[in-house]
Amino acid sequence: MIKILDFSPYYPPRIGGMEKYAGELHENLAKKNCQITAFVPLIPKSAQKLETKPGITIVRYPACEVISNYPLPCFWQKEFWRQRKKLSQDKYDIVTSTVRFFVQPIMACFFAKKHKIPLLHIEHGSDFVKHTFLVSLIAKTFDKTIGHFILSKADQLIAPSQSAANFIKLLSGRKAPVIYRGMPFKEIDAVPPENNLRRQFPDKKIIVYMGRLIYGKGIIHLLEAVRLLNRSDIVLLVVGEGPERKKLEEYAREYNLTKQIIFPGSVPFSEAISILKISDIFVNPSYNEGLPTSVLEAGTCKKAIIATNVGGTPEIITHNKSGIIIEPYDTEAIRNSIEKLIDDPKLRDTLGKNAREEIEQKFNWENSANAYLKEINSLLKK
Repeated sequence: MIKILDFSPYYPPRIGGMEKYAGELHENLAKKNCQITAFVPLIPKSAQKLETKPGITIVRYPACEVISNYPLPCFWQKEFWRQRKKLSQDKYDIVTSTVRFFVQPIMACFFAKKHKIPLLHIEHGSDFVKHTFLVSLIAKTFDKTIGHFILSKADQLIAPSQSAANFIKLLSGRKAPVIYRGMPFKEIDAVPPENNLRRQFPDKKIIVYMGRLIYGKGIIHLLEAVRLLNRSDIVLLVVGEGPERKKLEEYAREYNLTKQIIFPGSVPFSEAISILKISDIFVNPSYNEGLPTSVLEAGTCKKAIIATNVGGTPEIITHNKSGIIIEPYDTEAIRNSIEKLIDDPKLRDTLGKNAREEIEQKFNWENSANAYLKEINSLLKK
């Protein structure tokens, strides 16, 4: 049995692509005779401090978000150090960390070096953070110092997409094998569509955005596109939560679009899938991405996708075959693509079916877990 200690920045039940990736990866490695201990922030506060599943132990330490979407361990609390000390009393074969941009990979690095255990780092990022000039400058400085340190000190790097591998090469000069994530096809297929919601909009095409409501997702361009379309036969569901929500809601009110642009908030996984299943078009207008889970989920649900040409998105869908890929920041391209799909149901159906086929071929957890095990075993033999 291989004993793994993981330092993920976020973990289920928090909703998001990175945490869902970690949870599913651990579940699939546990099926391969691995024992995983996930040392993760207690976010949300309603999560259990200690949780056990077959092959997985989840230890959640006190943490806060002084900066939105940045989980900071409460180093000043005795409870954190009590839990941290207990980790040192157990023996592990390997330490894993995720995304260089957080405190948790630094924690993983020091733990691994102290206990002389190999460190495997999974880097989802595929570009420098894009935000305001000052935030982008600070983020880039962080990447070129702390981020570079983390990538250089890991014994092995893994990229979940080719775009992430390219970024690792740019930032650290190191090569990383690409191991795509899998998708829970059976679980998604078993979720029924949200027909009650569908019946609320009987004569409208439903457009969906799903993800965090943060600046880097470019959601404002989608709202602008809906305003410019000026069509009464569409409704936009902006599913998710985040610091940009207030600004987006104010935009909808300013242009009298509150009945056409709806904010359901953050919803559990099964509810998110049920909403995707009643949608006609899915749009992901991000400025940057790793390998966007929401695009994978929309494609798995056979939905027509419009997404920006960033990160690993072109590795999920093929332009004009299984989706429409546009450049970021281009409101007019979003508008034109939505109108094209609204007026062509046959094209929507074809793109959706092709997206499902492409995803099934590439994103398989059985293959991914075996590839991870190969990398882990190679590290343990060194």
